[in-house]
Amino acid sequence: MPFDAMSAAARAEVATRPLRLLWLTEDPTDAGVMLALRAQGHAAIPFMPDAGGLLRPLAPPLRNHARALAFAWRQRAPIATMAAGCRVAHAALRSHCGHVHAASPGTAAAAVAGARLAGLTVSIAVTDPAPRYGRKALRATLAAADLVLAPSHEVAESLRRLCPRLHLRLVPQGVDAARLLPAPEAQGRNGRLLAAGPLVPAGGFDVLLSAMARLPPSRRPSLDIAGDGPLRHGLETRAQALGLGDAVRFLGARPETWLMRQGPAYLGLVLPMMAAGAEAAPHLAKSALAMGLPVIATAIAGLAEVVSPDVGYLIPPGNAAALAEALLWLGGMPEQRRRAIGGAGRDRAELVYSKTGEARGLAAAVAGLAPMATLRAW
Repeated sequence: MPFDAMSAAARAEVATRPLRLLWLTEDPTDAGVMLALRAQGHAAIPFMPDAGGLLRPLAPPLRNHARALAFAWRQRAPIATMAAGCRVAHAALRSHCGHVHAASPGTAAAAVAGARLAGLTVSIAVTDPAPRYGRKALRATLAAADLVLAPSHEVAESLRRLCPRLHLRLVPQGVDAARLLPAPEAQGRNGRLLAAGPLVPAGGFDVLLSAMARLPPSRRPSLDIAGDGPLRHGLETRAQALGLGDAVRFLGARPETWLMRQGPAYLGLVLPMMAAGAEAAPHLAKSALAMGLPVIATAIAGLAEVVSPDVGYLIPPGNAAALAEALLWLGGMPEQRRRAIGGAGRDRAELVYSKTGEARGLAAAVAGLAPMATLRAW
């Protein structure tokens, strides 16, 4: 029985079963969700299918071998896909896994081929509906997977248009809420707003400068812009021409460790993006919520799903007047109100947008595959 068709009691019982997953990744240092799965009683064994090594002999049932070959033939590099699939199948069987999960885009084809060889179920996480290895290959991979995980409604709709027949579940990507912490109440604010993102045409920072210039100097908040890109010099020149002076500082690119240390001291985060991108802007919004910061964001796909009136302020993209009003709202907010909005954002981040929440959603989706694959004895 499909997970979504089960009763609430049956779903709860299924979701508590411990899982044993082979976790395919291109970045072994990105272990946040794996650690969260283990903390919830599941087993996640990391594996890099392109790490090379000798191919060990496999003798899968003929049906499994045929399914794997049929899938690999639709990929750009069929032989490489089958070779990686053999490594995945051997690792899954050796580790006594009941499921294969592709946590990064470059491992999806190997995950499907290996799972088909081993006779296991397979899931893939897709964050970008236009991946580097081509839409045709992605369509074949989506159609072959038992479960596809999308981080947002925007990505989910794009995947459904590409491949209408797929088993799709929405599992938002999480941030490290255990390290992104709100400022203690005893700690003072630095009195400035923070805007972050790449300084590119779609970044919306020219609109942000126009919004700042609309405000009288006596009510204009101070703003730091963290980010770099080809428009930086032009934006700095425009800020001076608009008479913004010391009200706007360009900090350049800053690592996430800087955001963890310095972010909680700001009054709030501003994301003026003009168009939806990958997960960068939603990731910044989720990080701000985890730090207890109110967020101003444009109502574009991805951001509109994260920022709601109880945790921030949504504005139309490209509307300098609306952004100026939002800046006044955020800059002049009483500290008690700021703490209340920040607390609501922190609660949402812990429940939905943390690594723990992502792991919980992934485990429930995988556990709902009917039936869960069990180890085949060849």
